[in-house]
Amino acid sequence: MRRTIRCCCRCARALLLAGRPDEARDVYSRLRPLLPIPTSNPPWPAVLLNLVDLIELTGDAEAARLVYDQLAPFRQYPGALGTSTAYFCGTVSRDLGRLARTAGRPARAAELLLKAPARDRALDRTCRTVGAPLSRAAAEGARPRRRG
Repeated sequence: MRRTIRCCCRCARALLLAGRPDEARDVYSRLRPLLPIPTSNPPWPAVLLNLVDLIELTGDAEAARLVYDQLAPFRQYPGALGTSTAYFCGTVSRDLGRLARTAGRPARAAELLLKAPARDRALDRTCRTVGAPLSRAAAEGARPRRRG
């Protein structure tokens, strides 16, 4: 079951990135009843991060609130726990800001989204110190951006 959820989430995100949002919405509609995903298992926070694009695409305010609450403890980190050890995606503040915007919390969204670039720069400096630079472009990846 857990592997199926991760695979469906990845599939939906791949469809979205491939420019097939209707198919991504269809897969998301099958994942949605599973929220909130129990975070007692270490890979789940990374799965939740992968759902952010889909939650934003569908405008699912309730899911945005649920996932926001589950990801909030990772705000200060460059990702979340994932399948092997960690899922690095740049600051979780950016994803929390997107979820807050979708959940109808514009002031909180603005605060988080405005702080995200500075957090990424700080993470990059820290990573360079240990010899593993984190580029902002890589951190943001090919994430779709919502217009408007």
